[in-house]
Amino acid sequence: MFLAILVLLVALSLSGIAAYYSIIGLAAIFAAAVIPIIIMGGILEVAKLTVTVWLHQHWGRARWVMKLYLVPAVAVLMFITSMGIFGFLSKSHIEQTSANTESLVQVERIVSEISEPKLALLAVNKKLPKQKQAQAITMQAYSNRLTQSNSVLIKHTSVSSLLLQNRMQLLKMHESLTLQKLNLILSS
Repeated sequence: MFLAILVLLVALSLSGIAAYYSIIGLAAIFAAAVIPIIIMGGILEVAKLTVTVWLHQHWGRARWVMKLYLVPAVAVLMFITSMGIFGFLSKSHIEQTSANTESLVQVERIVSEISEPKLALLAVNKKLPKQKQAQAITMQAYSNRLTQSNSVLIKHTSVSSLLLQNRMQLLKMHESLTLQKLNLILSS
């Protein structure tokens, strides 16, 4: 008796879950008429269970004409249930794929935002070696003239220190942007 009740509960649960996903999937496929699809899907699921039970109980007494109609009818109802479940799974897949695509677009935008300060940093880095070479040449050329060398050294040293300060500011900006973007990605 316990096993019969357990089998009944499991069968009804499986049928109910399949009916739910089937109806939701059919409503996703035919989104223009949600309420009629839900009503029709619910009635089709109940009809499928009822006809199947009736065929099982009356198989020996039913006429072959009834069997000839009801067996394919149950098969068609099973196909409709499968189609509804497929619609539900397809809808879930599309939602997941679109979310992943949106995340990829956000990552690409963040990478482009990060690369802009990086390009500016590279431009500053390219200027620094040239500035150092110019400073060294200038220092050698004017080392013999002590009066002029002090003013030249102060100019070039201040330019180099400004470039170094700009480079440090760009590095800090790049680092803070990177941390902000990573936090944004991790929080979403």
